[in-house]
Amino acid sequence: NERLFELAESVDPAPTTLVITSKGGETIAGIELGRWVFRNRLNVTVTEYCLSSCANYVFPAGIRKSLEPSAALAWHGGSMQEEWGDPCSKIPNAVREQGLRCADIKKMQTEQLEKFKTAEKSFFAEIGVDQLVTVLGQDPQYDCSGSTASLGWDYSIEDMGRLGIENIQVRNGKWRPVSPAPDLTICRVELGANFS
Repeated sequence: NERLFELAESVDPAPTTLVITSKGGETIAGIELGRWVFRNRLNVTVTEYCLSSCANYVFPAGIRKSLEPSAALAWHGGSMQEEWGDPCSKIPNAVREQGLRCADIKKMQTEQLEKFKTAEKSFFAEIGVDQLVTVLGQDPQYDCSGSTASLGWDYSIEDMGRLGIENIQVRNGKWRPVSPAPDLTICRVELGANFS
């Protein structure tokens, strides 16, 4: 992020659009990038894919959003999700040998999760987007969380509008997203007109 921010400040005229292809990344960095996009009133263009933290925080933050016809957006969770798994099951033997106990790992996870929850809630309030966008696909009524062959979920342009993600245009045609991973699909969450 810092490299991008410095580069943007060094050019004249200032950039108006962020063109991004991203698999996502660390959540706090994603929120920071989304906030920067929003506060600098940048447009966001996705040419290939924008997944995970990119879909959560960068795409919704754009003033105007553009998608190539096959560009993929995919969400798969956020700070509001219920399941985080047991962090102790992932402790490598080398870490255990250094004396890091399961209780220490759980404490760190709890502290990081609280920081994440606060940052995410504040971010979505600032940009005016429903924070549920990050977790609706995990709700059993939308049937997107059970598929192990899924990269995540997306929404129609109309449903993104219902969640507060507006000003989306598809460049050169109709939006028909294609998963960037041939063996993984993208589940479609369909909210319908009565969603509130």
